[in-house]
Amino acid sequence: MRKKLSNILIFLLISLSLSSLLLTGCGFFDFSNDGTISGISGTEIDDDRSVVEINFEMVDPPVAPGSNLVKILKEIHPSVVSIKISSSRSSSAGSGVVIAADDLYSYIVTCEHVVASSASSPSIHVTLSEGETQYAALRIGGNATEDIALLRIRKTGIPIAKIRNTTSGPIQLGEDVIVIGNPLGSLGGTVTQGIISGLARQISVEGVSMTLLQSDAAINSGNSGGGMFDENGLLIGIVNAKSAEEKTEGLGFAIPIENAVEVIKVILKTFIV
Repeated sequence: MRKKLSNILIFLLISLSLSSLLLTGCGFFDFSNDGTISGISGTEIDDDRSVVEINFEMVDPPVAPGSNLVKILKEIHPSVVSIKISSSRSSSAGSGVVIAADDLYSYIVTCEHVVASSASSPSIHVTLSEGETQYAALRIGGNATEDIALLRIRKTGIPIAKIRNTTSGPIQLGEDVIVIGNPLGSLGGTVTQGIISGLARQISVEGVSMTLLQSDAAINSGNSGGGMFDENGLLIGIVNAKSAEEKTEGLGFAIPIENAVEVIKVILKTFIV
């Protein structure tokens, strides 16, 4: 009987010891009333301080963090708008750039394939870069061969894109470019960057041969009609195409701005108020 009781006592002592070790090993802490935590191990430091303070080096960013791009975008971003086209048969979306204004209207350049519709009277609405308000737009005219169209909305005070004079300052291979548009028809005001990858590329767009600027800036469906700007924020092209072939990447194209301006001048001459 005594041997049996002795075995039981030994078993209890071993169980209690194992429990103590498991609790310690599993990291069970004792929270005291003053908010401190006991049971955390670390290197003991012979220091009279009760609290160690670490000073982090916090630096205020410059006015334009990273580059001059932030400053430039504040100027040019509002000049690019989103366009929605709807009819009884279908709906689509694209982009546009505000290039002029008078006392009543702002004038927007876009691609003809964006606003052209098989319906007799499609509905065209423009949304500015800031805000959800849509403005009814009138298609003044367009040129399918050059893929340029001109719209107007009864709204003034919108920042107007400044156009680069490419006669005195020709576009150079390798120039940095900024593309702003409405990819996927739902991400208005999206900004991407790249370079001029090619000049005077002969590209067939929907069966029409065109001479275009090539860039590796990201371009997607919905970007058509949007702006391609140089590093100084000057408009150099109207985005109108990307390569959709399999295994291709970074092949986007834009109509040179000098071509677009010439088409717009002709449209205005034939427009009847």
